[in-house]
Amino acid sequence: MEQVARFAIRILAAVMAFVAAMSLLAAVLSLQDEKNGGLLIFIGPVVFSLIAWCLWRRSSGGASGTVKTAADQDRLISEARSYFGAVNGAGEFPRAQADRLISSPDDPLLATCNAKLFEVSEEQARNYLGTRVMVGKLPVYMGRSAAQSREVLRQASEGELGITPTSIIFNGPTRSAIVQLDRIIAVEVMSDGFTVAARGQSKPVVFVVSNGLLWGALVRNLVQIKLQGRALPVGQELRLDA
Repeated sequence: MEQVARFAIRILAAVMAFVAAMSLLAAVLSLQDEKNGGLLIFIGPVVFSLIAWCLWRRSSGGASGTVKTAADQDRLISEARSYFGAVNGAGEFPRAQADRLISSPDDPLLATCNAKLFEVSEEQARNYLGTRVMVGKLPVYMGRSAAQSREVLRQASEGELGITPTSIIFNGPTRSAIVQLDRIIAVEVMSDGFTVAARGQSKPVVFVVSNGLLWGALVRNLVQIKLQGRALPVGQELRLDA
């Protein structure tokens, strides 16, 4: 979840930077008004710029956060190596325990975990550009507004994630999703989740799990290895760097 939170903070920082730029442009245009208050009109753009800078610094993390992240990375890698080693040693996946998902003999569940499903969606916003003019003693805003869309990452549901020889399956109380492994064209691995892009889907799907390194590498392996049931093909093994 840490990387998703950082992603959200960076989106907010970008929004603040955009607001600062619009405020600066509006301030420059308002210099035409002799009663604009002088340099005070630039306080807004400066404040928004500082907020954007602070948010970006927070999303990048500091020295103490780097040490903690390195320790967490070692733990996640150790867990992934242990799991892959057990599967490779047995030559097959163990039977997965599931609460919501159902395993079938032809397409059995290989692994399951609790997960959160995030989706990228578009959000409409209006931006205003113009300046103030005095009509008698009444200040009037002269300008225009324009609709702009931006992409945001939203949590769609929280539920159970499973993987079979043919697909990734997610089931939650408000949202379900199935991604066929043979349609996946890209997998981005994060410490706390993974992102998949597939043919036929306009937007990537983000799954937040306890060990993103393990699950991301597992998906990459199963995209390349064609399983028949739980057993690994002769001569093939799971690789963490797949």
